Amino acid sequence: MAGTEETEIVFANLEFLQEPVSFKRDSTKPSTSKHRCGGFCCSPLCCILLGLLLLLLVGGGITAGILISKKLDTTTTTTTSMTITTSTTTATSTNSTISTTTTTSTTTTTTSTTTTTSTNSTTSTTTTTSTTSVSVRSGCATGSVLLTFDDLTFGPDVFIPNSYDNTCIGWTNGAAFVSSYLYNASGYNTSTVSGNVTSFNAYGDPMTMISANGRPFTLYSASMAAAWYDNLQLTVVGYRSNIVVANSTFILQVFTLFNIAFTGYSGIDKVVFTTAGGIQNPYVYGEYGTQYGMDNLLLSFP
Repeated sequence: MAGTEETEIVFANLEFLQEPVSFKRDSTKPSTSKHRCGGFCCSPLCCILLGLLLLLLVGGGITAGILISKKLDTTTTTTTSMTITTSTTTATSTNSTISTTTTTSTTTTTTSTTTTTSTNSTTSTTTTTSTTSVSVRSGCATGSVLLTFDDLTFGPDVFIPNSYDNTCIGWTNGAAFVSSYLYNASGYNTSTVSGNVTSFNAYGDPMTMISANGRPFTLYSASMAAAWYDNLQLTVVGYRSNIVVANSTFILQVFTLFNIAFTGYSGIDKVVFTTAGGIQNPYVYGEYGTQYGMDNLLLSFP
């Protein structure tokens, strides 16, 4: 076998005595306390040690031969296997976690990519501005306008002309009366606040104010009184595009002035004043009906 060391063991020739051995001690010879062992003269302890030494040498040689034989004949191959797996994903935000596991024979490296996608949500708010174009005739009043009717003095009573005082408002059954003709005998005089002229609803019929060109206006206030009847019921209705947006009722007296504030009559394009009921005041001057007196009518225009 290759690599095996051979150990040669040589045994010494032993000499045997031809003469019979006498176990009796020769008193004539001195005692040496030695025996022959392996052809050498030595003590029993030396023989034992020599035998053990030989045994160790033989055993060591055999053991060394076995180990050398195994080392030469046996080839151990260690294969290192490495597997690398990489997963890559492109995103807005990426967090990577790498885990490495190592063993004696195999090394495995695994790359794990955890992808987190962040989404930004954008809310777009669109504001649409609607603009209404109104064709305004040249000369139409803007801002606040106080109608006193004091310039309508060419008769005891006249109809209020359309677009009076550049308001661009059309009037139906709207009239003006010079209150000084009747002195203190009716509610016309009570309702006259500025000058000596007040307006009224002709024949006691509903009086209508309507924008001549669709331009909206706001009705703010007026000074009013019943012309002939106490407890006269006055209803004022405001319209926007023929839809009622304000509706109020007031009770008027002949000799009591009411400063009425109209609430909710903003952005209207038509207003109707209607009267009904009431009882004739005994102190009025010879007339009757459901007329009212109105002065200092306050409006505003955009």
